[in-house]
Amino acid sequence: MNKVLILLFALCALSTLAHAQGGWNFGDEFNEFLGHNFGFGDNWTFDPSTIPDEIPPGTQPKYDPKEAYEDFKRGVLFEHNFHRREARCNPVVWAEDLAASAKSYAERFEQNNQPKRNYNEPGLLAQYGDDSETMTLINWAWGRHSYKPGKPGAYPYVYKAGKKEEDIFAYTQMVWKSTSQVGCARTANYFVCRYFPRGNQYGVPPF
Repeated sequence: MNKVLILLFALCALSTLAHAQGGWNFGDEFNEFLGHNFGFGDNWTFDPSTIPDEIPPGTQPKYDPKEAYEDFKRGVLFEHNFHRREARCNPVVWAEDLAASAKSYAERFEQNNQPKRNYNEPGLLAQYGDDSETMTLINWAWGRHSYKPGKPGAYPYVYKAGKKEEDIFAYTQMVWKSTSQVGCARTANYFVCRYFPRGNQYGVPPF
């Protein structure tokens, strides 16, 4: 059994014992408990000074921007293709030219001091805020709950009664049947995705 888990379990057990007995000597009780119950031996002692205050320099994992970008792409594709599979649509693939375009849009929104809102047009989804890309995509896909079941007809009139286009356009673009490529980027305040072929075309069924 891993010693770290043993220590954690022991601390929980001793905390319960302390409340039951109205106080205890931590050092003596702790060492005796471990020695007798977990086979550390009678001469084993716990020395708190051996626990480092911080992770030693040079042992922290190094940030790799290439690996981070690959993780970003994998996350974006997973969220899109999960919902596309549910809608019985073919998966999308990553397109670097669309990612570059998305980055350009995001930087433009940042630099031009655009109002703090979302931007959406055929082939473009842009979200303002500091949510992760995963949370943003989950929120976009939430539009499926406002989508008419079955084959509701042509866009944009594919939303349930009491709903409106802005409740479903992010979802319909994510799962738009003819869309085959996606590229996304994020800045401090914007997450942007570009799509090809563009979805949310008026008069066309989403899928």
